[in-house]
Amino acid sequence: MDYGPADFDVRHRVVFSYTYDLPFAKGNRFIGGWQLNGIFSWQTGVPIPVTDLNTDLNADGLVGADRPAYMPGFNGKNVTLHSSAAIQFLNPAGYTSAPVGTGFNPDYACPANVNGGAWCDSPMHRNDVYGPHFANWDFGLGKSFKLTESVKLSFMANFFDIFNHPNFDTPAGNVGDSNFGKSIATLGDEGGHRVGQLALRLDF
Repeated sequence: MDYGPADFDVRHRVVFSYTYDLPFAKGNRFIGGWQLNGIFSWQTGVPIPVTDLNTDLNADGLVGADRPAYMPGFNGKNVTLHSSAAIQFLNPAGYTSAPVGTGFNPDYACPANVNGGAWCDSPMHRNDVYGPHFANWDFGLGKSFKLTESVKLSFMANFFDIFNHPNFDTPAGNVGDSNFGKSIATLGDEGGHRVGQLALRLDF
Protein backbone atom coordinates (compact mmCIF):
# COMPACT_ATOMS: atom_id res chain seq x y z
CA MET A 1 0.00 0.00 0.00
CA ASP A 2 3.01 2.33 0.24
CA TYR A 3 3.55 2.07 -3.51
CA GLY A 4 2.30 5.26 -5.12
CA PRO A 5 3.12 8.66 -6.60
CA ALA A 6 5.79 10.89 -5.07
CA ASP A 7 4.69 13.71 -2.77
CA PHE A 8 5.74 16.26 -5.41
CA ASP A 9 4.11 14.46 -8.36
CA VAL A 10 2.50 16.83 -10.90
CA ARG A 11 0.60 14.96 -13.61
CA HIS A 12 -0.04 17.82 -16.03
CA ARG A 13 1.69 21.17 -16.47
CA VAL A 14 1.32 23.80 -19.20
CA VAL A 15 3.53 26.89 -19.52
CA PHE A 16 3.04 29.47 -22.26
CA SER A 17 5.33 32.47 -22.66
CA TYR A 18 5.13 35.21 -25.25
CA THR A 19 6.73 38.46 -26.39
CA TYR A 20 4.94 40.71 -28.87
CA ASP A 21 6.24 43.93 -30.39
CA LEU A 22 3.25 46.17 -31.08
CA PRO A 23 3.33 47.07 -34.78
CA PHE A 24 2.12 50.67 -34.75
CA ALA A 25 4.61 53.52 -35.31
CA LYS A 26 7.59 51.21 -35.13
CA GLY A 27 9.80 53.75 -36.86
CA ASN A 28 8.91 56.57 -34.47
CA ARG A 29 11.28 56.85 -31.52
CA PHE A 30 8.69 58.62 -29.37
CA ILE A 31 5.40 56.85 -30.19
CA GLY A 32 6.59 53.39 -31.21
CA GLY A 33 8.63 50.77 -29.41
CA TRP A 34 5.86 49.22 -27.27
CA GLN A 35 6.08 45.58 -26.27
CA LEU A 36 3.83 43.07 -24.46
CA ASN A 37 5.16 39.96 -22.73
CA GLY A 38 4.07 37.43 -20.18
CA ILE A 39 4.12 33.91 -18.82
CA PHE A 40 1.02 31.80 -18.18
CA SER A 41 1.35 28.67 -16.01
CA TRP A 42 -1.21 26.00 -15.13
CA GLN A 43 -0.70 22.64 -13.45
CA THR A 44 -2.60 19.98 -11.57
CA GLY A 45 -2.15 19.67 -7.83
CA VAL A 46 0.24 17.52 -5.85
CA PRO A 47 -0.90 14.55 -3.72
CA ILE A 48 -2.43 15.06 -0.27
CA PRO A 49 -0.93 12.65 2.30
CA VAL A 50 -4.10 11.56 4.11
CA THR A 51 -3.37 10.03 7.52
CA ASP A 52 -4.81 9.75 11.00
CA LEU A 53 -2.21 10.95 13.48
CA ASN A 54 -4.35 10.25 16.54
CA THR A 55 -5.56 6.67 16.11
CA ASP A 56 -3.96 3.25 15.77
CA LEU A 57 -6.12 2.13 12.86
CA ASN A 58 -4.40 -1.18 12.19
CA ALA A 59 -3.86 -2.08 15.87
CA ASP A 60 -0.12 -2.54 15.48
CA GLY A 61 0.67 -0.47 18.56
CA LEU A 62 1.93 2.55 16.59
CA VAL A 63 -0.01 5.82 16.49
CA GLY A 64 0.63 8.58 13.96
CA ALA A 65 1.34 6.90 10.63
CA ASP A 66 -1.80 4.99 9.64
CA ARG A 67 -4.05 5.92 6.76
CA PRO A 68 -7.81 6.00 7.39
CA ALA A 69 -10.23 3.86 5.42
CA TYR A 70 -12.69 5.08 2.84
CA MET A 71 -16.33 4.97 3.87
CA PRO A 72 -18.58 2.70 1.78
CA GLY A 73 -19.25 4.22 -1.62
CA PHE A 74 -16.16 6.43 -1.51
CA ASN A 75 -12.72 6.02 -3.04
CA GLY A 76 -9.84 8.25 -4.04
CA LYS A 77 -11.79 9.59 -7.02
CA ASN A 78 -14.89 11.03 -5.36
CA VAL A 79 -13.81 12.41 -1.99
CA THR A 80 -13.07 15.83 -3.49
CA LEU A 81 -15.77 18.45 -3.06
CA HIS A 82 -16.49 21.06 -5.73
CA SER A 83 -15.79 24.02 -3.46
CA SER A 84 -12.91 26.32 -2.67
CA ALA A 85 -9.91 24.64 -1.09
CA ALA A 86 -10.04 27.23 1.65
CA ILE A 87 -13.61 26.21 2.54
CA GLN A 88 -13.50 22.40 2.18
CA PHE A 89 -11.55 20.55 -0.50
CA LEU A 90 -11.86 16.99 0.84
CA ASN A 91 -15.14 15.51 2.02
CA PRO A 92 -14.77 14.43 5.68
CA ALA A 93 -17.69 12.04 5.21
CA GLY A 94 -15.58 9.99 2.85
CA TYR A 95 -13.24 8.71 5.55
CA THR A 96 -13.52 6.78 8.78
CA SER A 97 -11.11 6.65 11.70
CA ALA A 98 -12.56 3.37 12.94
CA PRO A 99 -10.14 0.43 12.68
CA VAL A 100 -10.47 -1.39 9.39
CA GLY A 101 -12.47 -4.60 9.69
CA THR A 102 -14.69 -3.48 12.58
CA GLY A 103 -17.85 -3.26 10.50
CA PHE A 104 -17.55 0.43 9.68
CA ASN A 105 -16.27 -0.40 6.24
CA PRO A 106 -18.11 -3.45 4.89
CA ASP A 107 -16.63 -2.88 1.44
CA TYR A 108 -13.34 -4.23 2.71
CA ALA A 109 -12.75 -7.27 4.90
CA CYS A 110 -9.42 -8.00 6.58
CA PRO A 111 -7.68 -11.24 5.68
CA ALA A 112 -8.28 -13.94 8.28
CA ASN A 113 -4.53 -14.43 8.75
CA VAL A 114 -3.98 -10.77 9.75
CA ASN A 115 -4.83 -10.11 13.41
CA GLY A 116 -7.44 -12.83 13.22
CA GLY A 117 -9.29 -10.81 10.62
CA ALA A 118 -10.17 -8.14 13.20
CA TRP A 119 -7.86 -5.28 12.10
CA CYS A 120 -5.48 -4.63 9.22
CA ASP A 121 -3.95 -1.82 7.16
CA SER A 122 -6.31 0.49 5.32
CA PRO A 123 -6.95 -0.31 1.65
CA MET A 124 -6.09 3.33 0.87
CA HIS A 125 -2.92 3.58 -1.18
CA ARG A 126 -0.21 6.15 -0.69
CA ASN A 127 -1.08 9.54 -2.23
CA ASP A 128 -4.44 8.44 -3.62
CA VAL A 129 -5.89 11.95 -3.63
CA TYR A 130 -4.58 15.08 -5.37
CA GLY A 131 -4.84 18.66 -4.15
CA PRO A 132 -6.03 21.85 -5.87
CA HIS A 133 -4.55 23.00 -9.16
CA PHE A 134 -2.20 25.95 -9.67
CA ALA A 135 -2.72 28.81 -12.14
CA ASN A 136 -0.73 32.01 -12.59
CA TRP A 137 -0.34 34.76 -15.19
CA ASP A 138 2.56 37.20 -15.14
CA PHE A 139 2.18 40.17 -17.48
CA GLY A 140 4.56 42.86 -18.68
CA LEU A 141 4.32 46.06 -20.69
CA GLY A 142 7.40 47.85 -22.02
CA LYS A 143 8.35 50.95 -24.01
CA SER A 144 11.76 51.60 -25.49
CA PHE A 145 13.19 54.99 -26.42
CA LYS A 146 16.05 55.01 -28.89
CA LEU A 147 18.52 57.67 -27.75
CA THR A 148 21.30 57.05 -30.27
CA GLU A 149 22.24 54.35 -32.75
CA SER A 150 23.66 52.18 -29.96
CA VAL A 151 21.90 53.41 -26.79
CA LYS A 152 18.30 52.65 -25.83
CA LEU A 153 16.28 53.45 -22.71
CA SER A 154 13.60 50.92 -21.79
CA PHE A 155 10.68 51.46 -19.42
CA MET A 156 9.05 48.30 -18.05
CA ALA A 157 5.91 47.68 -15.99
CA ASN A 158 5.74 44.09 -14.75
CA PHE A 159 2.87 42.46 -12.87
CA PHE A 160 3.27 39.06 -11.20
CA ASP A 161 -0.03 37.19 -10.71
CA ILE A 162 -1.80 40.06 -12.45
CA PHE A 163 -5.31 38.69 -11.77
CA ASN A 164 -4.52 38.17 -8.07
CA HIS A 165 -5.68 34.56 -8.38
CA PRO A 166 -5.22 32.67 -5.08
CA ASN A 167 -3.34 29.38 -5.34
CA PHE A 168 -4.03 27.30 -2.27
CA ASP A 169 -1.46 25.18 -0.49
CA THR A 170 -1.96 21.42 -0.02
CA PRO A 171 -4.98 20.87 2.28
CA ALA A 172 -4.48 19.42 5.75
CA GLY A 173 -4.48 15.63 5.50
CA ASN A 174 -4.90 14.55 9.12
CA VAL A 175 -8.48 13.33 9.57
CA GLY A 176 -8.25 14.13 13.27
CA ASP A 177 -7.50 17.79 12.56
CA SER A 178 -10.29 20.39 12.70
CA ASN A 179 -8.88 21.78 9.43
CA PHE A 180 -8.94 18.41 7.66
CA GLY A 181 -9.45 18.84 3.94
CA LYS A 182 -8.95 22.61 4.04
CA SER A 183 -6.07 24.75 2.81
CA ILE A 184 -5.00 27.05 5.62
CA ALA A 185 -2.53 29.04 3.50
CA THR A 186 -1.91 30.10 -0.07
CA LEU A 187 1.29 29.56 -2.00
CA GLY A 188 1.85 33.32 -2.14
CA ASP A 189 1.72 33.99 1.59
CA GLU A 190 5.49 34.36 1.88
CA GLY A 191 5.83 36.97 -0.84
CA GLY A 192 2.38 38.42 -1.42
CA HIS A 193 0.06 37.79 -4.32
CA ARG A 194 -0.25 40.32 -7.12
CA VAL A 195 2.97 42.31 -7.24
CA GLY A 196 3.73 45.20 -9.59
CA GLN A 197 7.08 46.77 -10.30
CA LEU A 198 8.35 49.57 -12.51
CA ALA A 199 11.84 49.67 -13.96
CA LEU A 200 14.08 51.73 -16.22
CA ARG A 201 16.88 50.01 -18.09
CA LEU A 202 19.64 51.55 -20.17
CA ASP A 203 20.87 49.34 -23.01
CA PHE A 204 24.11 50.25 -24.71
